[in-house]
Amino acid sequence: PYVQSVVNTLSSAEEHHQHSESLWGMRLEILGRFGFTDLTIYELARTTKMPILTDELNLYLHLEKNGIPVIKFQNIKNSLLGIRLAQ
Repeated sequence: PYVQSVVNTLSSAEEHHQHSESLWGMRLEILGRFGFTDLTIYELARTTKMPILTDELNLYLHLEKNGIPVIKFQNIKNSLLGIRLAQ
């Protein structure tokens, strides 16, 4: 199901280092809205196509709008809750 596919995807992820130079070309309003950490994760996901796992709605919507792979953590929690309720 959904949760297993998320686990499979995330378990195959490799760690990467993102150089700060990749952030300097970003628009200031985006930097101010999300901060350096989220934008570093954004850049890594953009270049590696690995999904971002987040529960921040604004970040989720921004990533989805820009074609960045993203998983809303609340969906995983809801899926797990559904499994528990069905048992």
